[in-house]
Amino acid sequence: MSRASACRTGAAGDDFVVILRHLADPASLPQQRFMENRVARAERRGPNGAESKYYQGETFGQLYNASLQRIFKFMQDILQDAVVFVAIGAMKSFLVLFTILHFFFSCLFCFRGAHKIGLLTRRHWALSNLVYQLRTLWKERKVQRQIAADFLRRHQTPQLLSIRVQRHVDWLQLHQFRPRDPEKARRNAMTLVTEIMEEMSAPPLIEHPFFRSFRHKHPKLLNQLCCEALVPVFHCSPEVVFTVGESCSMMYVIISGQSQYAAQLPPPRDSPAGTPGTQVRKTLQSGQWLSEAALWTGWVHRGELRTLCDCLFFGLEAGRFARVISSQKSAHAFAASYARKFVEGLNRSIQSDITEAGLGRVTRQDLLIEIARIIQKSGCKDQADADMFEACIIAYHATVAQKEISVIGIDLGTADSYVAYIRGGAIEVVQNEVSQRKTPSLVGFTDRERLLGDTALSQIKSNAKNTCRNFKHLLGQRFDSPAVDAEKFWSTCPLVQTEDGFAGYSVSYKGETTQFSATEVTAMFLTKLKQVTEAWCGAKVADAVIAVPSYFADFQRQALLDAAAIADLHVLRVVNEHTATALEYGFFRNSNFDAEKPSIVAFCQMGHSNFSVAIVQFLKGELTVLCEKSDKVGGRDMVECLIRTFADQFNKKTGCDVLTNKKACFKLEDAVAKTKKILSANTEASVSCECLMEDHDFSGNVDRETFLEMCKPMMKKVSDVLEAAKASCNLSVSAIDSVEICGGAARVPWVKEMCSKAFGGKELSTTMNADECVARGCALQAAILSPLYKVQDFKVEDSCKFPISIGWQMPISDGGNGNTKDVTSVVFSTDSVLNLLKVITFKRKAPFDLKVSYAADKLPSGTSKDLGTYTIEVPLQDAPKKVKVKTALTLHGTFAVQSAHLVEEEEDAPMPDAGDQEASRKRKIKRIDLSIKKKGCPGLSETLLKLSKEKEEKMIQDMQEVIETNARKNDLEAYILTMRSSIADGGKLKGYIKEEDSQMLSKQLESAEDWLYDHPDDLKEAFVKKLEELKVLGGPAEARHRDDARRPELIHSLEESISRFKAAAATAQGQPNPRSITENAKLQGLEKTCDEVQQWLTDSKDKQAKLSKLDDAVLTVETLQAKTDELVKLAESVLGQGDSTPSPIAANGKSALDVD
Repeated sequence: MSRASACRTGAAGDDFVVILRHLADPASLPQQRFMENRVARAERRGPNGAESKYYQGETFGQLYNASLQRIFKFMQDILQDAVVFVAIGAMKSFLVLFTILHFFFSCLFCFRGAHKIGLLTRRHWALSNLVYQLRTLWKERKVQRQIAADFLRRHQTPQLLSIRVQRHVDWLQLHQFRPRDPEKARRNAMTLVTEIMEEMSAPPLIEHPFFRSFRHKHPKLLNQLCCEALVPVFHCSPEVVFTVGESCSMMYVIISGQSQYAAQLPPPRDSPAGTPGTQVRKTLQSGQWLSEAALWTGWVHRGELRTLCDCLFFGLEAGRFARVISSQKSAHAFAASYARKFVEGLNRSIQSDITEAGLGRVTRQDLLIEIARIIQKSGCKDQADADMFEACIIAYHATVAQKEISVIGIDLGTADSYVAYIRGGAIEVVQNEVSQRKTPSLVGFTDRERLLGDTALSQIKSNAKNTCRNFKHLLGQRFDSPAVDAEKFWSTCPLVQTEDGFAGYSVSYKGETTQFSATEVTAMFLTKLKQVTEAWCGAKVADAVIAVPSYFADFQRQALLDAAAIADLHVLRVVNEHTATALEYGFFRNSNFDAEKPSIVAFCQMGHSNFSVAIVQFLKGELTVLCEKSDKVGGRDMVECLIRTFADQFNKKTGCDVLTNKKACFKLEDAVAKTKKILSANTEASVSCECLMEDHDFSGNVDRETFLEMCKPMMKKVSDVLEAAKASCNLSVSAIDSVEICGGAARVPWVKEMCSKAFGGKELSTTMNADECVARGCALQAAILSPLYKVQDFKVEDSCKFPISIGWQMPISDGGNGNTKDVTSVVFSTDSVLNLLKVITFKRKAPFDLKVSYAADKLPSGTSKDLGTYTIEVPLQDAPKKVKVKTALTLHGTFAVQSAHLVEEEEDAPMPDAGDQEASRKRKIKRIDLSIKKKGCPGLSETLLKLSKEKEEKMIQDMQEVIETNARKNDLEAYILTMRSSIADGGKLKGYIKEEDSQMLSKQLESAEDWLYDHPDDLKEAFVKKLEELKVLGGPAEARHRDDARRPELIHSLEESISRFKAAAATAQGQPNPRSITENAKLQGLEKTCDEVQQWLTDSKDKQAKLSKLDDAVLTVETLQAKTDELVKLAESVLGQGDSTPSPIAANGKSALDVD
């Protein structure tokens, strides 16, 4: 239950009572709360009436911690108000008496001071009103206090626990104004919260046999599960909790209410075809559970759960459950043993194919590969054995479990980039290591490592010459291109020509001058985005969709695909930015669109370096881009105007030209970018830079009118794009239903005004996130294209921006002179839909060339018409034969010659008894695949691509080594600081280390600190060795302290295990059922072992009591844990798994339904 929805009005005590009453009895909640839940759930229902997302609340630990703090504060306020109430009551009586006497004496003196009487009267009534309010508050809190007490009594909270809560409140009241030990108060409060949690949530959970056994073995971990992993899930009546095919991530325990489970099970495997499945329908009551399989393996719901009345569930989340269990080795081993048996029974009982029912996204091919690996490892050669197959399935679940994978959408921006992904049916944006949703598109290099994203941004001012930026605009651009000349103004490091003739960067990396191509730098940044995404999502990235501007040509798009391949990122599609924006807009409005009447929306998008206008037509389940126009004008062009203006002012004042100094230019750019943002909301803004250049400071002002005058050249470009888009769509302005504006630079007022004016003064719509809409649309496209997700059908239809033509030489029939003529034909026109194939047939008897180029007269600046030459290797023939060449306009928007083959027709001899020999001949068509050679085509060759991948992998390994070295360095520094405070007077280790050892260790710590600051760049092994030297003296003291702190807990656990196992053995021997001699001997041996362990524990405790804190312990943590584990293992072998064995019938006779 959300705290925001549960704690809205009323005092703190009332909130506490309402929350607890909700968890115990949903029917006691106010009716208004139920109506709010119904309305919220109705909004989240899908078209089939099923709820798209189940309702989850906060974890119990968060819920009760906040609630308990409120009730403690409420009880303190009661005592404070009591004191104030008594004081004000006495003051009121005195004030009334004083007013009467003052009025009487004033009358005697001819009503002198009547104004004072009025003043006192007003003060009297104000104070009386305050006293009345305090009395009302006192009564309300008294009633709430009684309700809280009744609640604890109604839920049978132990008296000892209630007394401890009261004592804790009294202790807080005693130390309210001068808290002597705040840490003790916090620790006591958390202890009480944990115990209250166990009392409230453990009873329904331990109805399950596994958790009942788990509570005896690991009681503290069960408390942790209740606090961290249990989630209250509340559903009104009637509601769908989950449906068939939904992925399951939690086990449900029904607390109150009734629900009905319905499933259509497939027929048995050996049944004849056409046999109908079995209909399962169960009514679940309080105390029953389902979907237990989600805890032990990947699971998909096989049925539907619908509430029959208002129901409250406890949901045990699988991820949190796994984290808590994995924190202790013995608990993890116990759970793994249970999981293997559970999955084994599951595999035997499941009627449908295991890959469909239990493995979720894992394909059968993955399963077979894993099985082959397990069989090879075990040495078994018989793969057909059914038992072995089931054993492999169990091993697969135990080792691989659920392979979490994700698909992402990347908005690769000029200044910043965004990554979006799908989670729980919703689109989320990734946050990086500094909790920012945007990652700066920067790559830096130092003498030790490479810097990516925010790390590069933090050092760009001091490392400008080695920081690469704007690499998106250098992708696929030759060094002599005009587009590269324009980027030299923005680049802080030198731009150079690489070996293949394309643009790149020259930086100093590890003390050497190194050149990196724009493709390699982009791959480094994509690696960063991939790592950030996997760290945030906790899943491997499987597929991606990347957005690019629509003017990107084949060379640029293929360079981006090569960069993704170097970064080991599988790209499903390179999508246009305006298409991704339209998809994010239309997908969630699909129900509002008509199947026949189209809705026309104009998207005006201005980013950091590009402005585009797209007219898109929406039908139900489909979008079509009617037209799109763009130009290179954006936010950075406005910044450039300000930079040049202020640089000219600075030059006139100081004689220093900022534009000649990259570092100073970037400082000015950073300052005026803030000024631009201020001008969007204000009529005037200032700019200031300290030590801009040669120790000269700079400050200036600019108003909006001056700024608009600077932007007039950009306004002309924006106006041209708007008019071109309206002219290309062949629609009137009135036919456009809406104008959506997005992009970071679209917040500038003059951009909004021009867009609105261009479409007849329509009000601009801002329903999408202006910065994240492209990344979200890419994530949607990735989910649609990926086989890992099931998404509703939504067709995205985009077209080619530039026409593509193919040229070849055609032989001329001139008497065999061998003359040819050049022929050119447009294969894909401007309106050609993407993902289109065309087959061209030639007649050739020798190899021939196909020259591919753009057929457009006007191309963006820096875009070459030539797309390369494809040579079709046709074997030499006596006569021309058919050659079929398959060309494609790919989904990425690039041209490709996919294949070519030679077609030969052969005639078989006629049948001997056939009358008509011509009719009896059979034509046999033979196709021969031909090799294709490329020259000057977009993209890297396979050899260069392989070398770039190896280079990137080497840099990732070097970076990992740097990270590990920094971690070891931090460990050493932390150990020095922590140990120094621990062995000082009042430290936790002061009593556990001898005085001479303490002095020697202090000297070692001081020496190690000096060494650390003198050797900051040493190798990892040096820091590890230095830490080991310090632990020679510090380690024993830490071990003694750790043993002393954990010893009581482990002794108590061992004693409980001894008494429990002895009682179990005695009970088993006393049962009337006859037992064999061997079983009785094992039980007697268990009792004897328990006595021996008890005697050993008693003797060891006596020896430990005689030792001081400076002596090495006899009862160490390792010894006690080993004894406990040994005893538990023996008891399990003698007594069996007992009630922890998975069974369809629980010990209390209730059905542990797990058909789901």
